[in-house]
Amino acid sequence: FVRFERVQVSFHDFLLHQNLRLGQIRLPFGIWEDFTSHRNTTLTKNNPLVLGTALRKVDIGGEIYADITDWFSYSLGFLQGVNVRTQESPRADDDNNRDIFVRFLFNLRYFNFGFSGYNVAGKKDKYAVGSDLLIPIYDLTLSGEIVYQENAAAQDIVNDIVSEYRNSISFYIQANYNLSFILNGFRWY
Repeated sequence: FVRFERVQVSFHDFLLHQNLRLGQIRLPFGIWEDFTSHRNTTLTKNNPLVLGTALRKVDIGGEIYADITDWFSYSLGFLQGVNVRTQESPRADDDNNRDIFVRFLFNLRYFNFGFSGYNVAGKKDKYAVGSDLLIPIYDLTLSGEIVYQENAAAQDIVNDIVSEYRNSISFYIQANYNLSFILNGFRWY
């Protein structure tokens, strides 16, 4: 069985300058680092024990997204609601409900600020909200996120759990420095 990352079909300028993506999509929750799929392995978005699904994942679904202005973009859509590329969790997709998400990103002059939301199966008591900040300073990039998750029916995820209510708040701050100038002039074969 071969698993693919991001097999999808995209339609640009689908409706009133909006774009549509269908297939395996990356959940646009917070900052995505493209250097490696497991670069930030904090529990901020990889913890499947609160909601029954990780927030950093690739899942099957649909997404409408657009750059409204040169400083504001958004994304919203639905997902199947199971982990496709992350570790499998006990949460089975045995209903017709879908998880929904929204992301707003403000690309301002000196920094980027984002807000993300995720709702599990349309239930008001199973959700996550997050905020992120990214500040580029020449070759240095400072970034961080804070994520709050809540689930009032945690026994659906872990059978041995004592409390039905589970929540978590987590954050991280990181700095990345671009050292690629060291490799200028080298060729790799």
